[in-house]
Amino acid sequence: MSKYPEEIKKLIPQHFCTDNYSKSTTLDPQEWHDNIEKRAVIERFLKGYEDPFYDYSKKQIKAMIEDNMIVGFESTHKTQNSITFNIHEVLLQSISINELEMISDDVRHYFKNEEYQGNDVNDYSSFTSMGFAYASVNLNAPDELLIKSFVEWLKKIRSKHNSTQKKNRISDSVLRRWQANKVIEYIDLSQWYRIRNQKLHDYQAAAILFPNDLSRNTVDVITKTIRKKLVPEILSKDVSWALMFQDHELRWKENI
Repeated sequence: MSKYPEEIKKLIPQHFCTDNYSKSTTLDPQEWHDNIEKRAVIERFLKGYEDPFYDYSKKQIKAMIEDNMIVGFESTHKTQNSITFNIHEVLLQSISINELEMISDDVRHYFKNEEYQGNDVNDYSSFTSMGFAYASVNLNAPDELLIKSFVEWLKKIRSKHNSTQKKNRISDSVLRRWQANKVIEYIDLSQWYRIRNQKLHDYQAAAILFPNDLSRNTVDVITKTIRKKLVPEILSKDVSWALMFQDHELRWKENI
């Protein structure tokens, strides 16, 4: 735990300690995905986005932010807390009754936000929330025909929604950059202040996160590197999908 001047100590949330984030040195894509996703859920709430599946209260969000600070960077690999799903469940899965209800909630969410007003919404494939599309399969057909049909359907649905397969990978050097610049720590601090309608100034964040770093202008690091570049990058959907599929690819190879 770093030693802080008294005026800086007053700015630090009770549960925040940079030592709690020591496990962020990992290069495991699943652990980075899971820790980022916990912050992304909070970020969507703070930005006022309505989630069709989860309805958190402000009190619950506050508790989630505090839990994130207490745990810091959590080691989630191969634990029940993991947010990363089994590869087969992510890519192809049977739809249960409960999931049909969730799809219906998704549809109602889009209609409520008038996102599809005046557009063709005659089939479930029109709704691609979180990058998913829905289709049915005739199990009586031969495998070869089904596979060819699926490839053609995939081309059409991706073209319809201007969606492409994610091929980008998150390199080890990028993970090290996130860790060295304490992006997860900054997000937790920022979210703690924002949920309380308080302002965290860049010079304050720099003093909390980099108290002993005299080799660079840490205020500029917060302003130009972390807040304007790395935070939007790390919370983007592209990064989330890239980390998830990267982990699935690694586990797939392990099981071959």
